[in-house]
Amino acid sequence: MARKKPTEGATERFPHVARWCNKHGRIELGHDWRDGLFARATHDGGLAWGGEGPYATIDDALRALDEGIKAFMEEHGWE
Repeated sequence: MARKKPTEGATERFPHVARWCNKHGRIELGHDWRDGLFARATHDGGLAWGGEGPYATIDDALRALDEGIKAFMEEHGWE
């Protein structure tokens, strides 16, 4: 039986999300009627990035979140 190749993990697919969660804050996925956002990155200072969507898949939401976090960290000089 042929061995399956290992699949790419979430850390490799969404490196900025992983870094954010390990060093800076947390993420949330799911619609919130109060602000209309579906994906958000937060830290002790509040909301760093939020995306309304709609997203066709959770992967799409995570990709948008990864790019939003990347832009936030670059803009604020966070590593």
